[in-house]
Amino acid sequence: MKNWILVYVMLMMLVPSVVSAHVVNKENVYDDIQYSQAAEDVVLLSGMGIISYEHEDSLFHPQDKLTRKELAEWSVGFLSRLDQYRGVDSGEMKSSLLSSLEGNATYGDVGDAFFKGKLYLNDPDGEMTREEFVIFMARNLGIEIDGETLMEQAGLSPGPTGEVSQVEVGEDQTYKLDIGNNEYLMDAHPRVLNGAADPVLWKGKMIEESWISQTEDGPIMKQVKFGKGSVKGEKSIVVDKEEQGGIREHEQGKGFLVVPTVIACIVLIFLYVMFKRNKE
Repeated sequence: MKNWILVYVMLMMLVPSVVSAHVVNKENVYDDIQYSQAAEDVVLLSGMGIISYEHEDSLFHPQDKLTRKELAEWSVGFLSRLDQYRGVDSGEMKSSLLSSLEGNATYGDVGDAFFKGKLYLNDPDGEMTREEFVIFMARNLGIEIDGETLMEQAGLSPGPTGEVSQVEVGEDQTYKLDIGNNEYLMDAHPRVLNGAADPVLWKGKMIEESWISQTEDGPIMKQVKFGKGSVKGEKSIVVDKEEQGGIREHEQGKGFLVVPTVIACIVLIFLYVMFKRNKE
């Protein structure tokens, strides 16, 4: 019995700390965008609601053509939260936004769906991939349509910037960041650009941009963009019990392989215990 207690204690010392979190970055939002030039923008747009993101969707298919049907679903999902479309049937919205739901989407279709046809486009008839859609949208987030940008339509406004001096983890697995002597509560599903998925690793990092949402309880940080290189050499293990159903390991930069190391140690400890038992 004493031997097995020893094994348990040693294993607890070996296994790295695991953070229960719902932080979304390019390493866990989709499994096929890590090497896409639009990876960070996919995270950004999914947090805004422009991309209809579901946790069970593991693939984004960045090189596939964007269809008009997909564009209609995304635009209706985003715009239906606005007062002017509140209560309007989704089918009616699709018909008003796009002239057709057949075939692949064009730049002109995107201009109609999200910008009320007021964008000047060099090639309105050109089709686009899903990756090209993301890049196009990210570059035009600051365009005002009827006095509002897409960021503002998403209910987001510029938040604090500067160094994260402290990260506080609540009992309910919520996070608070100290930035410039002020404390900010993180959203339950924050989006992080150029950063690790483990908030504990953000201490000492510089926030270049952030976006907050105003709630009855005060401002909530929805999106954070760190300076380039913030994830170099860092490793985080994130458990999302409700939505991921297990452990995903995310590694940034060079690091050691935790899981194989732990398994090897377990085997060695087990063999040692069996050897001691046989000698007794």
